[in-house]
Amino acid sequence: MKSALIALLLLSSFYANAGSALIPEWRQHNYVHTCINISNISSSDVGVTVKLYKQDGSLYTGSITGEGAVNTEFTLSAQNTIQMCVPASASNFMGFGSITGRAIDSSVTDGFLVARAVISDVVSKNKWQSVTINGGKAF
Repeated sequence: MKSALIALLLLSSFYANAGSALIPEWRQHNYVHTCINISNISSSDVGVTVKLYKQDGSLYTGSITGEGAVNTEFTLSAQNTIQMCVPASASNFMGFGSITGRAIDSSVTDGFLVARAVISDVVSKNKWQSVTINGGKAF
C-alpha cells in the first residue's frame, strides 16, 4: 500500500507536467454515480482522453452519459466545458483515472484544461463528495 501511494504521487507530478492529471477516485453502484466536468480554458481546441481504471486495474469500458468518451480521444472546443458521468448501475466499481489533453494547435503550449469530479447519491441527492483534480490547477 505504501509503495502504491508513493507511485501515485510520483505519477501525479509526472502527469501534471505532461498535460495530464490523475482522477484520484470515481465510484459506481446502485445509488452512486460520478460526474467529471472538464473545461478547456484555452483559445484553441484540445484533444482530450479520459481513462478510468477499476479497482482491479482494468479499464472501465461501461457506459458514459453526457458528453465526451472514455478510452478514446475526443475534441473539446475552445472555452467550453463538458460533463461526462459514469451512471449509477448494479455494477459495483470504483477506482482512479487520468485525463490527458493534447493541443490540436501546436502553438498552444501552456495548461489548457481544468477539471473536477463529483461523486453523488442519485436517490437522496443530498450526499455528495467533491473530487479535486490536479489541485484545481490547469494542466
